[in-house]
Amino acid sequence: GLSVDAAHQGRGVGRAAVLALMAHLQAQRGFREVALSYDPGNTRAKQLYASLGFVETGEEEDGETVARWRPS
Repeated sequence: GLSVDAAHQGRGVGRAAVLALMAHLQAQRGFREVALSYDPGNTRAKQLYASLGFVETGEEEDGETVARWRPS
């Protein structure tokens, strides 16, 4: 899981971490997608992931919303 302390949110820390993960995975052979989940009430997470191209799938995992990203 990834959490950014409330005192540091809104500074691009989460975005930078997710972008670094995506770049790393894109460099891997055989990589097809990234899946993640977040609390459906966490609108900041939802907005962040949507802005990075993650699409909600309608799936739920342990009560959390699942979103997936596939490279172009």
